[in-house]
Amino acid sequence: MRSILRGMLACVALGLQLSQAHGAEISPASLVGTWRLSEATAEGGVFETEVRLEQSMRFVVVGTIQGKQVVHWNGTWEVKDHQLIWHYDGGSSAIAPPAKTDIDNIISVDAAKLVLDSRLSNKEHVYLRER
Repeated sequence: MRSILRGMLACVALGLQLSQAHGAEISPASLVGTWRLSEATAEGGVFETEVRLEQSMRFVVVGTIQGKQVVHWNGTWEVKDHQLIWHYDGGSSAIAPPAKTDIDNIISVDAAKLVLDSRLSNKEHVYLRER
């Protein structure tokens, strides 16, 4: 019985920590930098994504497979209510045509890792900060 009670208290404490973290405001400055993501392709290769978020609130995204650029996008970005909002100016893919706006939910961000829930892909992506 004691172990069940301890487990329940631990769950409550974790829930409070998560809700407090979610309530904390996210500063755009914490996102500035270059972020990388590597994902396996259906063909057995690796799709590398480099996202550069600039202090000027501009962004550049480059996607490569085996070092060869296959897609790119650019535009402006903003943070609002735990969301990263992308305003596309241009790119090489119909996925994000110019004048399109896309929104990703920010799950977490720290000095080394940015976790986004992408509305475009319906997947959670973990980006690592480039040093």
